[in-house]
Amino acid sequence: MVVSTRRPRARDLGQNFLVVMGTAFGRICHNEAASSMRRVAAMNERIAVFSDTHADLTALGAVSQAIDAAGSNRIWNLGDFASGGPDPAGCLGLCRERCEVSLLGNHEGFVLVRVWEKSDARWARAARFAAGQLGAEQSEWLRELRPHAVSRAPSIEIMHASLLDPINGFLRSSADAYMSFQRASAPILLFGHTHRAIGYAASGGTGLPDRIQFTLEDPR
Repeated sequence: MVVSTRRPRARDLGQNFLVVMGTAFGRICHNEAASSMRRVAAMNERIAVFSDTHADLTALGAVSQAIDAAGSNRIWNLGDFASGGPDPAGCLGLCRERCEVSLLGNHEGFVLVRVWEKSDARWARAARFAAGQLGAEQSEWLRELRPHAVSRAPSIEIMHASLLDPINGFLRSSADAYMSFQRASAPILLFGHTHRAIGYAASGGTGLPDRIQFTLEDPR
C-alpha cells in the first residue's frame, strides 16, 4: 500500500485531478500497482499519455490521429509541448482542446521565466520564439500549469520529469526510479522528459526497481 507521511497541499483541477503543490512521501508496492491497472481495465478506460512534442504540430497531429485510432477517451499531456519547435501557438491550442490535463514542462518554464534574457543557448532562443508566438491569453493559461499532478480515478501520479524535481529532473535509471518511488502518493507513476521509451517496476522489497523492456511499437 502507499503510505503517505505528509499531506500535500493541492489545487483541485476538476473531477479527476489534483495538482500537487508540495511533496508526498511514501512507499510503493508492485502488487497495488497491478491491482490499480486491473481497475483501469475494468472501467473500460483507454488513457492516452504523451510527452515532449516540442511545438511540432505535425508530430502532435500524428499523435492525435493515433490516439483517435486507438479509441482512447482520455488524454494526458506530460509537458514540453509549447516550445522547441515551429508552432508553439498551434500546439498549445490543440492541447487545450483535446487534453484532460496538461503539465508544465521545463521548456514551458523557460518561456515563463524569459530565460533568453540570461542565455543564448538553442533552447533559450526557442523559448524566445515561443513567447513571441503565444498571445497574452495563451501565456496566462500556461502560467496556470504545474509539472506534477495526481489522478484520483484511476490512482496514477504524473509528472514531467521526476518526483525529486518534477520540472527539471531526470528519471533514467533504476536508482532514479527508486528515489521517485519513495516519494510516490499513487501506485503508478508516469513521466516524460527523457525522450526515451523506458519503464520500471517496484519489486515490493527494498532493492532497486526492475527495468521494464518495451518499445513504442509494442508498449505492453
